[in-house]
Amino acid sequence: MTTWMEPGKLTDEEFDIIKGHAAIGARLLANGHSEFVQLAEVIALSHHERWDGRGYPQRLEAEAIPLEGRIVAIADVFDALTNERPYKKRGQSTKLRLKSRNRAASSSTLAASQHFSKCASI
Repeated sequence: MTTWMEPGKLTDEEFDIIKGHAAIGARLLANGHSEFVQLAEVIALSHHERWDGRGYPQRLEAEAIPLEGRIVAIADVFDALTNERPYKKRGQSTKLRLKSRNRAASSSTLAASQHFSKCASI
């Protein structure tokens, strides 16, 4: 399926399909025997949760979101904003910095996103 690679804004139905990737990834990794695979399962399931509870797939909020998922969410936001996709252009520097900080903060802990901003010099 190439829904996420199509140019233009996704329909609500397409976005619902895309949102399924977190749960699908976690199911594929479920029952892993190594700590690494178990960690990957946690990350897959939680990297799109948001601090305010508006994320997916479980609508977790705040500290209920595993730290590993919050950390990966910051990197995921940064990656999405700094790379061109078929449906959007690469972010511009000043706008990018503000968006990255705001989106990362809404999807993770503020302290973690501030630390990432310092490390990434954004």
